Amino acid sequence: MADESSRACESSRACPEAKGRLSVVLVNSQGQYSLWPETARVPEGWRIVFGPADEAGCLTFVEISWTDMRPLSVIEQEKRELVRRPAWSAAEES
Repeated sequence: MADESSRACESSRACPEAKGRLSVVLVNSQGQYSLWPETARVPEGWRIVFGPADEAGCLTFVEISWTDMRPLSVIEQEKRELVRRPAWSAAEES
């Protein structure tokens, strides 16, 4: 098990000794992304979608992939509300 000092040093921006370590990109069921050290255990509810790669490569993947910051449950709720709304109601709001 990693000690607290090594856990706090997972990003090369957080500490220089992390530079050169490989990372992976994780995503959860809500479509939220996270960078994790390659050697760290993947938390329950998350899965690897990219990597291992350097931090810059992982960040580029996240920038391209995560275009809507809202959780998937919010996106789906908004879609359901839009479908239920009468067409005349949407026109009145414009």
